[in-house]
Amino acid sequence: MLQDGWSILPPELQQLLKAHQAELTALSIDSLCQDDRKILSTTSDTAANQLVRRRCFFACKGERYDGREATLKLVLNAHVSTDVVMLLIEADNLTNDVSRQAKGIYTVPNLSQWLGHIASRFYGEPSRRLKLIGVTGTNGKTTTTWFIAQLAAKLGLKVGIMGTIGYGSIAHLQSQPMTTVDPIALQARLADFVADGLEIAAIEVSSHGLVQGRLNGCVFWAAVLTNLTRDHLDYHGTMADYREAKQRLFMMPELEHAIVNSDQLELGQQFLDNTSAATRWCYSTKAQFNQQDAFENIQSLQLQQDPAGATFLEFNEQREPWMHTLIGDFNDQNVLAACAALESLQIPLAKLSQAITQLSPPPGRMERIELPNAALPLVIVDYAHTPDAVAQVLHTLAKHRVNSVQQLIVVFGCGGNRDAGK
Repeated sequence: MLQDGWSILPPELQQLLKAHQAELTALSIDSLCQDDRKILSTTSDTAANQLVRRRCFFACKGERYDGREATLKLVLNAHVSTDVVMLLIEADNLTNDVSRQAKGIYTVPNLSQWLGHIASRFYGEPSRRLKLIGVTGTNGKTTTTWFIAQLAAKLGLKVGIMGTIGYGSIAHLQSQPMTTVDPIALQARLADFVADGLEIAAIEVSSHGLVQGRLNGCVFWAAVLTNLTRDHLDYHGTMADYREAKQRLFMMPELEHAIVNSDQLELGQQFLDNTSAATRWCYSTKAQFNQQDAFENIQSLQLQQDPAGATFLEFNEQREPWMHTLIGDFNDQNVLAACAALESLQIPLAKLSQAITQLSPPPGRMERIELPNAALPLVIVDYAHTPDAVAQVLHTLAKHRVNSVQQLIVVFGCGGNRDAGK
């Protein structure tokens, strides 16, 4: 049911929703600005049948398609009593005055940016009942959320993930169409996490999702930045705009912890200088961050080496052994990011150190394919699709060659319909 506390919404939208609380018993979407596909067909009987009694529908302009008038046509032709159907249509650049065509149809300026807030209240503000950890960055989002979930589960905590490889517990993932889903689906899944008794949700946060408002309405416990290299310039245009999109996660209202990768020192400083978080963190494989005067009063989690060459995990002058079987130096950064997120929950460093030894990669991320004969080549599958990620994978695997004669064979696929500059 709908909750009180609509003060963040524009006054006219507040009044509209309060006046129709009885009708808002379910939510559905058509052509959300976050989704380039038409979710409902303009001719399908099945689609028309989705316009069941006592539902509220939202129609917003998409990046490539505008399904607003198609949705209106469905509502008007669905033979459903309009006194129990409410349709909110994004008003921006709408060619027709659709609000005059039937009762229960309203136009709302900038509706796509308010959907997350509406859905959050509809589902009982589920992010407030979870420790919600958002992970953003060019590379490493999937692996970091996976490691957060693995470590938390090994320590007896109930945790769910949401991202490119699906949503749910890591043992029972369900597929989803994109990294960050539309705001209503996102809030519904967070509500499912709460209903299932989960305590933590680690979710991937895409730059598209941030710009398009899919995370609006979420209250984050922690925001994590993995790294930032070239990607999605077909959408954002410039690296500055891409960086600004990522920065939005660190400016979310009520954010408690901001966690950055200080191996990209200047970037980490910029993100921590522009965050709403109460507590700031850094993690580093190079043990350099706490030496910078600009980063006083920041929690620092880093790798250190003793004179004998042994590597340790260090936090607040406490040291614990650092051992895992993961392939790739970049996975040190991913594991550190996960550890920092869980340290924000005050999990003892010694317990994290022990759990790290049991980590395994997520599907398709430096995943070793087991072959029946040890004499056969080592086969690794990885999702790398940016210049930086591909270079790191190739550099890592080159070091695994037995000798310089041994070949490194790469099979690489490219859709070709995104950022051609990559």
